[in-house]
Amino acid sequence: MLTLTPSAVAAVSMVLQDPELPDGAGLRLQGGVDADGEAAVGLAVVSEPEPGDELVPAATQGDVFLAREVAEILDECVLDAEIDGESISFTIHPQPLDGDVPG
Repeated sequence: MLTLTPSAVAAVSMVLQDPELPDGAGLRLQGGVDADGEAAVGLAVVSEPEPGDELVPAATQGDVFLAREVAEILDECVLDAEIDGESISFTIHPQPLDGDVPG
């Protein structure tokens, strides 16, 4: 299952702290296409998971949902984030062989 670094957990919390978002809102990782037309993973803030979405349990400050089409691809990956003021950049890395989560 996808693992979140402490930085990613903090970033998800920041994204979902908007008081206008309903209870149960989360960050959803889903299949998409990048600017070059290549397959990519997209991020979206959603009000609730879609049927078949997997919940990432490490996201205690807000829910992260994995769309069915990316859940297997991200099975052994780590979601990390870099927070710079109000700007957040998410990255996905393979899990280290020793099991240590970066960040």
